[in-house]
Amino acid sequence: MSDITIPEGFKLFPVDGTFNDAIAPMVYRITETEVVCGFQVSKKHSNPMGMCHGGALMSLLDFSLSAGVCHKIGVFSGTPTISLSFDFMSRAMIGDWIFAEVEALKITNTMGFVQGLIKRENGDLLVRASGTFKLPKEGAQAGVSVEDFILQNEKPR
Repeated sequence: MSDITIPEGFKLFPVDGTFNDAIAPMVYRITETEVVCGFQVSKKHSNPMGMCHGGALMSLLDFSLSAGVCHKIGVFSGTPTISLSFDFMSRAMIGDWIFAEVEALKITNTMGFVQGLIKRENGDLLVRASGTFKLPKEGAQAGVSVEDFILQNEKPR
């Protein structure tokens, strides 16, 4: 993995050997009100035309939408994807920084409903998505709290 300059206010997401590493290096920002995830488009994210591949964009949104549900329920845990819908509006090229912004629309006892946008660093809209995620049966006991997640990832790399 090449060295990247992490945008101000963001942290590098840990590489853990799971499928999420396919779009690494990924950055994130967690505040009291939001989760934003992104990456700088590189050759490994691209198609033969030098554009970010739709699969990389969908992977970023799947991860980010799930993180948005977890943030809303206050715990980062497994939230299996039930459905996703995507609308591609523009392209990102190699070298572009792209970020997924997420809004949790509704949380029930068993499901989380979210929507999100991928934008370029300059704010240009690339993709719109919506998703439904299954909540853990164990609720807040099933994962790590938002605060603990932040603290665990404060360690220097």
